[in-house]
Amino acid sequence: MASRVRRMPPIKVDEYRWRSPPNDTRLRVRRACATEAMFGIEASNHNGENDFFIATTVRFHASSAGSKILTLRDLERMTQSSLVQLRVSQPQVAVTLSWDKQGKCMLQYRTPKVVDEVHQWAASIVTAEANLHSPIDMRDQVEEKKNQESSISNNNAITVYISSPVTALDAGLENSEVHYLFRFNHCLFDGIAARQIVAMLFQSLVAEMSDSSFNKYEDVDWKQSTNNLPPAFVELMDSEQDLCGPRFDRTVHDHMALMKKKSTLGLNPLQSNPKRPQTEFYTFTEAESQSMLSSIRTRLQPGHSITHLAMGAVLLALMKADSARNATSFSSISVIDGRRYLKEDYKKGEKPYIASCQAPAIILFENVNELAIGDISSKRELRDKLVKAAGLAKNSFISNVATPCKLSMSVPVMEFGAVLAAMSQKPLAPPQIESPVFASDGINERYIPREFYAHSNEKAIHVDDVYFFSNQSLCTVSVRLSSWRDCVRLSIDYNEGCHDKKDMIAFVNEIAKIMLVLSNETD
Repeated sequence: MASRVRRMPPIKVDEYRWRSPPNDTRLRVRRACATEAMFGIEASNHNGENDFFIATTVRFHASSAGSKILTLRDLERMTQSSLVQLRVSQPQVAVTLSWDKQGKCMLQYRTPKVVDEVHQWAASIVTAEANLHSPIDMRDQVEEKKNQESSISNNNAITVYISSPVTALDAGLENSEVHYLFRFNHCLFDGIAARQIVAMLFQSLVAEMSDSSFNKYEDVDWKQSTNNLPPAFVELMDSEQDLCGPRFDRTVHDHMALMKKKSTLGLNPLQSNPKRPQTEFYTFTEAESQSMLSSIRTRLQPGHSITHLAMGAVLLALMKADSARNATSFSSISVIDGRRYLKEDYKKGEKPYIASCQAPAIILFENVNELAIGDISSKRELRDKLVKAAGLAKNSFISNVATPCKLSMSVPVMEFGAVLAAMSQKPLAPPQIESPVFASDGINERYIPREFYAHSNEKAIHVDDVYFFSNQSLCTVSVRLSSWRDCVRLSIDYNEGCHDKKDMIAFVNEIAKIMLVLSNETD
């Protein structure tokens, strides 16, 4: 018989609606909801501690710009103008944050009076530089500059950095690669929404390359465009997401109980001395990627995916450490795309939801000692344990997705967590064991096409590569899985003040090595 659980206050949807103060009709304000509140903690948001990045390497086709050879200065101006266009349909890109007297995060949007205000806004968030830096180097530069500034950074929804290995801003790009680094405020976007914004911006840029007249936005009704602000997801949830009642109470209780459960397996932080956020990548070849996907279909039971394989490999990689000898359980925080719990048109993707919509998940493994592996384990033994670990991961993911009121549960859970985090004034000592966070982003091409075309069906922009990485300000390590151009990619986000770079490279390499065991034909 299920134990009695605490009755939770009902979610009051009306508290999350956009409103205008009576004395300022140009301003729209609403309360942060769920993950927005967690990533909207004032101090950490001002410092960009949870910001994430999408880095793209692109090439522009000469025919797309007519006879003109583009320069970085051209791209800077055109990108700014593209953001002006994007703001009409997606005003979320210009939302900012404020905080009330209790420290609660509020989303706010101010309707521009004239188009010049919008051009000034776009100019303030787009920067172009001629240099040889990779997107990761660009992130390092951005973080270093932020740390050197005496004042706290702003909380723009999005910032765009453009670079190319040319001699000057006015030098012709010819066929040079161009790096676009997009920085997103995690309070306002999740990974899916951010990728959709990147795709929209590039498509807008293609249109801008064929018509770059400055005054084409003079007739925009900016007050009317405010209606395009995305509502909080609680307004869009399907009927299965209870706002109160026994099912809702039980899901909140069970999730909180799992959060309190101590994992005995994880990484060992060095110290609590946060420095620069760092990311390490491992990209499988196309042949390796296809071999793994084929082996999942032939060697694992139906319903398995590469997400389950990767999560199982993370567990086994941790089991190789000496500290794993006495481990009995392992839990990893993950996220579920909450759009599956919205109304049908959003669920099917017929309408995009360009905001943050994530439900927390806890992937739990019990009796992990049964999966212990050593350096002398044969590949057959390792493969057998990988198959078992992947099966456990699949069951846990399926259970999480099927949990009643999964998305509505995130509202009290994440907002209570935000209150606790905001109240903590002193840096916490690092835990003895830190369980990695795991996220599976899927196929990037679902949101960012490999090519962008002009209306004449001429190829305008070729996207060479897409990288996703996030800031980590604490001891937490995030393992991320994605793919681009048929190549599976692993990445690890961490803070260099808490984890050693060599250890992190070794860890991501070990995960990759274990994943490949499934498709290895030799024992």
